[in-house]
Amino acid sequence: KLKKDDNLYVKKSVANVLRNTSRYNPNLVFELCQKWALLGNPNTNWIIKDGIKKLSSEQQKEILSLVKRA
Repeated sequence: KLKKDDNLYVKKSVANVLRNTSRYNPNLVFELCQKWALLGNPNTNWIIKDGIKKLSSEQQKEILSLVKRA
């Protein structure tokens, strides 16, 4: 539910959790963001774009390509 919230504070908080988690388990964040990108929700897309900053550049590019297609 939080991934679709339009409140900026909530979006920043969820993105922060993704960034923090990606330091220890980047594959989990990568797979989760791949699934979320398919939802096509603009609030979720904002969270994804902000939350993937700690992933590898290759992973970021792949996720962003999914976000653009959705």
